[in-house]
Amino acid sequence: MFLLAVSLLGRDGLSAPLPPLPTTYEVSMEPAAWLILYSPGMPANPSRGAIGSWYFDFPVGPEAAGAASVHYITTRRSGAIANATHLQAEFAIEERDSPTYQFRLKADNICNGPPANFSLFIQQQVDTLTAAEPYKRWWSVEMAQLKAGAGSMTVPLNEGGKWLSVFGERGDASSAAAAGFATAKANLGALGLTFGGGCFRGHGVNLKTVAVTDPPTPQPTSRFTLKLFRGW
Repeated sequence: MFLLAVSLLGRDGLSAPLPPLPTTYEVSMEPAAWLILYSPGMPANPSRGAIGSWYFDFPVGPEAAGAASVHYITTRRSGAIANATHLQAEFAIEERDSPTYQFRLKADNICNGPPANFSLFIQQQVDTLTAAEPYKRWWSVEMAQLKAGAGSMTVPLNEGGKWLSVFGERGDASSAAAAGFATAKANLGALGLTFGGGCFRGHGVNLKTVAVTDPPTPQPTSRFTLKLFRGW
């Protein structure tokens, strides 16, 4: 107890000042403010969860092009987020009956890994979503594997090397990439999450359909909840 008390005091015997807390830039967690994009069989927006959160249930379907799957979930930039130096997400995944996540939804996804996951995502304004503009969409190098449990991901926004372009180039790998990353941040249009696996970060994930049995086998499920999304 004595050592602890001493550590909290300055030389003059007064309490040492605590370091200032970082400024946070909150992003609306209203489900209507978030769009589920390019995702066959999914609703336009996530569902309202507990206070300050939203969720969606992974769809079930074949591992094939056009199958029900979740790809992008984004929200429009709020003005203050442009001042942030980090982007943070807190999430939870609830599973029932051990679901199998599928991500090879198109023939060109020939990579065996990484397994199904999600990444943080930022997008420049007026993006045509074509390969001709590879520096307008950026994914966090860090990814979170889809599995039961709660987690948090924080990615620096002032380090280009922590982000990947459309073709997987880090934001500090070349002068063009660095300039593109800086431009995207300065002209931020949307941000959020993308779901994928294998070769691609945002080409979708769904759950494997269980085989028909007698008696019937319960269909496994998985629910993704976003608890917090902010800059700081």
